[in-house]
Amino acid sequence: MSPRVAQGLAVMRLEIRKHFLGKRAILVWLLALMPVAVPALRFLALTIFGERQFALSITEDVGVFADMIFPFTLRFVVFFGSVGIFAHLARGDVLDKSLHYWFLAPVRREVVVVGKYAAGLLAGIVIFSLSTLAALFFLFLPHGWEGMSRHFLHGPGAWHALAYLFVVWLGVAGYGALFLAIGLRFKNPIAISVVVLGWESLSFLMPAVLKRLTMVHYLEALCPVPVSGGPFALLADPPSPWLSIPGIAALSAVLIWTAFHAIKRMDVQYGTD
Repeated sequence: MSPRVAQGLAVMRLEIRKHFLGKRAILVWLLALMPVAVPALRFLALTIFGERQFALSITEDVGVFADMIFPFTLRFVVFFGSVGIFAHLARGDVLDKSLHYWFLAPVRREVVVVGKYAAGLLAGIVIFSLSTLAALFFLFLPHGWEGMSRHFLHGPGAWHALAYLFVVWLGVAGYGALFLAIGLRFKNPIAISVVVLGWESLSFLMPAVLKRLTMVHYLEALCPVPVSGGPFALLADPPSPWLSIPGIAALSAVLIWTAFHAIKRMDVQYGTD
């Protein structure tokens, strides 16, 4: 193992704990619980209170997840969760007055960026994968174990779950690289993140040429069930997976490369930050 790889893994190990158990992790976990709350509450209404009017068929629940729960997970939960995880990877150290320890260590700054990004990526993938799987579980739990077995083992359910997980992973990688770069270049990453959120959230109202400038357009094209976008959505041909996956991967690499250059020019000035 090369020294830089070993150093990157060491940085990752030091960072990973605070992503799961740190103070800022609480908000990320709360965000991850939001998509689970609605299907969990509906399950309680169906089983405990006997509110059968909320019952739907398996086919209808597939549509509910595709049109309501997962778009909310992708556009809001994964988005803001990535802000919470990645935008403060370096800015959080500035606020905690601990960034200079990394700069004084015999580790290249690029290795620090990669180690921090890898730790955030692992945390985001684990947290939002659990959120997605829990939402699927509670959504289909009212159909009983027999119905769930029929859907996930003998139907398209398992493939749908894997496809949704892959979209979540790709979203965490793409948005994570974006907010890592933003956090290293701007003193107030939240303000820039709100602007990006507005742009991404309005993608369904944009013409095709502008949709191509949003990340969510490529992520939703990878969903196993097409996202309707609502009655006001402007239709556009979804991009091919052969374009979406390499495109987001290439964009993430470019953003991490810009983060390398940003951290090289970064000075520790706690008094002004």
